Amino acid sequence: MKKKRYRSRKYFPHNVREIQQAPDHFFCSLPYDELMEWKINGYELPDSVFCLMRIRNKDTELIEERYYNTTYYAKRRLAKCIEDGSEVTMVSNEGCYHIDSRDVFLDFNND
Repeated sequence: MKKKRYRSRKYFPHNVREIQQAPDHFFCSLPYDELMEWKINGYELPDSVFCLMRIRNKDTELIEERYYNTTYYAKRRLAKCIEDGSEVTMVSNEGCYHIDSRDVFLDFNND
């Protein structure tokens, strides 16, 4: 059986010094309220993605990120996370939700 050869990742140099040395007039000033509206409320998910979940296991403090294309699998994963006692941040096109397993009782049977 042949071993798979892994390709090394292509190196992309960063341009931190060029950005730091750029004159101030290259960057437009943006009020805090507009920045928050643009970055926090201005996200868009592709049509093929139903939601993104960021799951934090409270016992191990590990964070895992997953995306789901259908509501069925998203609901299954959310129910499992609540049973396990994990903390979930979920983003869909309807909004951003922070779900803590201690505070929530979800009944998916009443769709």
